[in-house]
Amino acid sequence: MDHRPADDSGLKALILPSITLGLFQMTLIMRLVRAEMLEVLRTDYIRFARARGLTTRAVHFGHALRNTLVPVITIAGLQFGAVIAFAIITETVFQWPGMGLLFVQAVQNVDIPIMAAYLMMVSLISSPSISWSISLHRGRSAPALDPQPPGLNERTRKEPA
Repeated sequence: MDHRPADDSGLKALILPSITLGLFQMTLIMRLVRAEMLEVLRTDYIRFARARGLTTRAVHFGHALRNTLVPVITIAGLQFGAVIAFAIITETVFQWPGMGLLFVQAVQNVDIPIMAAYLMMVSLISSPSISWSISLHRGRSAPALDPQPPGLNERTRKEPA
């Protein structure tokens, strides 16, 4: 029985394409998280959390980041289609046979059913994954802030002039 070490050339071949596909979207997501965090950190409930004496870590991760994730999840889900489209280019550059090559050959051969199936697959994967991720996140996040204090009822609320 031969006990040679496993050939890890397949894993090594994944490094460069993974970095290419990851960096393509990571910059957008990082800028979005930063912009959303800066906006959320200026809100009243964050000031209140700081006034209560919570640590900076608890304020940033427990309160601010949680409320930042909804737009981030939405944009990340929408960008999933762009990752699949960019995977076509990545597969071509790195000469990997895959779905990208299949799509390119379908375009060259004007094979409409394969092109339609590929594009439908992209849309059927990205849209439900966005909805599922947001509903999963909202089940864990803090409830939305009510603009009216809870102690006021309809008779005691003042109408704007």
